[in-house]
Amino acid sequence: DNIFGIQTAGICVSAGKVVGIQTAGISCTADTVFGMQTAGIYNGAKAVYGTQYSVIANHADKLRGIQWAGISNSANDVRGMQISPFVNYAKTLNGVQIGLINISEEGHGFGIGLFNYIKNGVHDLGYAFNTDKEHILQYQSGSNAFFTTAGVGFTAKKSVNYDPAFSRNNMTFVGIGSRFILEDNDSIDFEILWKISSKNMKGLKNTIKSETGKDLSWTSLLKFNSTAIQATGKFFNIVNNYQIPAARLTLNLG
Repeated sequence: DNIFGIQTAGICVSAGKVVGIQTAGISCTADTVFGMQTAGIYNGAKAVYGTQYSVIANHADKLRGIQWAGISNSANDVRGMQISPFVNYAKTLNGVQIGLINISEEGHGFGIGLFNYIKNGVHDLGYAFNTDKEHILQYQSGSNAFFTTAGVGFTAKKSVNYDPAFSRNNMTFVGIGSRFILEDNDSIDFEILWKISSKNMKGLKNTIKSETGKDLSWTSLLKFNSTAIQATGKFFNIVNNYQIPAARLTLNLG
């Protein structure tokens, strides 16, 4: 049946073509939706021109609009946006995915999250050692236009940043960036990074400090698919070593 207006039920609703709104306590399904689907558990449609909203999951073969879900969104062809706190998947993405994990196989969109995988995009694992004697393991994922960086590391005892009041000087950091393609498979990454040094204290001691440190640090970075040289602007420490963003340039060779 075709629906022009509102189709609603306490459990499930189903229709061929919907021009308007489908709403149900458990699930909504349709061939084509021009409007909105909203359900407590699941929305499914062959084509959606509008919005799908579900507490659990949404699926559409073709999406021209927005998917909102409490757990996961999936679609074969997306021109629009997928938003979920956990997982978004698109076979072809021309738009934006926002969630903890964002996956797409092809397209010209990008993901905003901790892990962003695009088959023809950026997915680089690397190890770095810089002039401040910091050892860093990092992972970059996303597209050339927009990728995210996450990393962990530690500071050597001989580093100028090492604090003897702590038994270990560990760090975690996250960031966002863009990659600019050069000739001969070379590229330049520009990133904004947020670094938090997590220190295991020998005793109960709070440190509140403000310092700029050096202006620049240099990093040698080994990636699985290339080698790189980095220049990173120093972080500005404010309270308990929580720090404002720093810029980083990376030249990827090969």
